[in-house]
Amino acid sequence: MSQELSEKAEKMLLEDEELIATPRNDMLLQQQQQQQQQQQQQQQQQQQQQQQQQQQQQQQQQQQQQQQQPQQPQQQPPQNNKN
Repeated sequence: MSQELSEKAEKMLLEDEELIATPRNDMLLQQQQQQQQQQQQQQQQQQQQQQQQQQQQQQQQQQQQQQQQPQQPQQQPPQNNKN
């Protein structure tokens, strides 16, 4: 009888500890997930900025080419480029 009672008491204590622990763990997990999401968003923003910079560079190169070759039409068949 005493063993059963002690086992029941241990189970009750364990359940109580789990009940107390779970909401705290959930809160911690949620906070960690939010932080991770924020970090991911920041990384995405940085990538977008890099892409924009690359696009700007490409546009500048295109403008330079157009200025250097103003006489040639933009659409030429590839055979005529050998001149």
